[in-house]
Amino acid sequence: MREPKKASKTCRVKTTKIKGLENKEVECKSKKTPKHPKHLFPLHTLGLFVGNVGCGKTNAVSLLTSEYFERESFNRLFILSPTYDQNEPLKVLKADPEDIYQDRRNALGAVEEITFKVKKMADDYELEKRYKRIYKRYQKGKASFNDKFILAQQKYRKPPKKIVFPSPCLIIDDMSHSNLYVSSIKNDFTNLVLRHRHLHGLGLTIFMLVQTFNTGAQKALRQQGRQFFIFPTHDYSQLESMYKTLASNITYDEFISIYKKAIKGSKHNFLTIDMRAEDENKMFRRNFDEFLTVDSITNGNESDENEGLGGDK
Repeated sequence: MREPKKASKTCRVKTTKIKGLENKEVECKSKKTPKHPKHLFPLHTLGLFVGNVGCGKTNAVSLLTSEYFERESFNRLFILSPTYDQNEPLKVLKADPEDIYQDRRNALGAVEEITFKVKKMADDYELEKRYKRIYKRYQKGKASFNDKFILAQQKYRKPPKKIVFPSPCLIIDDMSHSNLYVSSIKNDFTNLVLRHRHLHGLGLTIFMLVQTFNTGAQKALRQQGRQFFIFPTHDYSQLESMYKTLASNITYDEFISIYKKAIKGSKHNFLTIDMRAEDENKMFRRNFDEFLTVDSITNGNESDENEGLGGDK
């Protein structure tokens, strides 16, 4: 957790360069990741939607997920929600029936099955790439005995011109206080969250919908969050916890001002906090499509009326 920003006297820190090991990026092969639209967040990510019943969490996660699918960033969706049948925005996403899990009592079993399916996606992807290489050798008359055996198993089918990189997403809704969120190092879901970006060499994006920040999901899960979507609340103790955990690079008063600006205009507006934003000026948003800044960050002179963002809706 970052230390909260305090209004204190600044001091000057001196540096002295020494010869030795530089802290630079290791030269290595970069890990393949799904493409993402520039106006959204890099994948794979972990997003937490925090708000009371009826605030618009499900609508927001459906909009975000749909945008990623339309941009071909996702190509498979898993949903874990005991209230799926009553949740129309989730139905719009049209997940395959076999990838929808509604049994709250078997939530950990669902996580295990989803993890297995992601592994199969990874295995199938690698096998298809290998088969394509074998087929190219066959076309050039260079296929080995083992190549011909594999080709015969596949009946010499022609591989696709483009092999799509698998990119799965998991939405978890209405699972608070289930065994999914039991605090334990042996909890399969906790382990999944800790390694979700590298799961079976593919990665898995996870969107979790919870009603409260402090108790909706345990601290180990919140610490892995990359984006937080904060809906209107009258509980300022929750806001204070969010500030200390997520936004202590600014003052508490500045955070509350940004929060109030974000939710102004509609009961379904929310504050987005992007913990991995490369630019501090792009850390806070109203909903998905408006950046919010304060003078202490930008050192600019934008007025509150327009902020260079189109003003209030």
